[in-house]
Amino acid sequence: MSLLDTAAMMDLPDTRVAVCGDWHGNVGWVRTLAPAIGRLAPDVTTILQVGDWWMDTELTDPVFLDAGIERVLVTLGNHEPWPLVVRALDVAPEEAVQISEVTWLLPRPYRFQVGGRQILSLGGATSVDRLWRVPGREWWAEEAITDEHVDAAIAGGPADVMLTHESPARTSVRAVRRMLSRNPAGFPGRGSAGVGGIPGARHPRVGRRASGGSVSRAHACPRCQRHGR
Repeated sequence: MSLLDTAAMMDLPDTRVAVCGDWHGNVGWVRTLAPAIGRLAPDVTTILQVGDWWMDTELTDPVFLDAGIERVLVTLGNHEPWPLVVRALDVAPEEAVQISEVTWLLPRPYRFQVGGRQILSLGGATSVDRLWRVPGREWWAEEAITDEHVDAAIAGGPADVMLTHESPARTSVRAVRRMLSRNPAGFPGRGSAGVGGIPGARHPRVGRRASGGSVSRAHACPRCQRHGR
């Protein structure tokens, strides 16, 4: 994973952005998505990607550029090449790192401006099916949001929008609440650590301080209860 540049702060003038998630390395999907954004919203030059990214940027950068997409800012999920990601982010702690002409990986947490609005990115997620996966190959300890990440996010104060991969606790999305309470996929109890028997939010301040709202991929997992709104 190459490192081209770093940014302690970004201030983007965009008035509109595209928000996407769960690409899971599917280059074919990006080849469908990017041209669609170019046709439907030709003014959009930035994608906010909310996790489970894991793309081959040598293949996707030309697709994005052809569609007029200048940058993809990645709020990380759980299905990422975490050893490579950690190595890249450790080069410039607390800064976004540019790993290709188009793609930037965001640290946890990271604040930036888009069209005058403050965005808080808090990436990472816990694989609730990790008991079914192979450690270090199919899930990684580094994927989880830690208390230190949460404390740093809170310390930054309010934000207009919060980007996450895990769904915040007490989410307003009914389908996600139902998934968290019922565990329809039958995730193993020790792996889900509370999915199906939802505990109270341990860190409710994070979501409340992101005053405008949150954007997340619906990910039913224990940290949803600990690190959200």
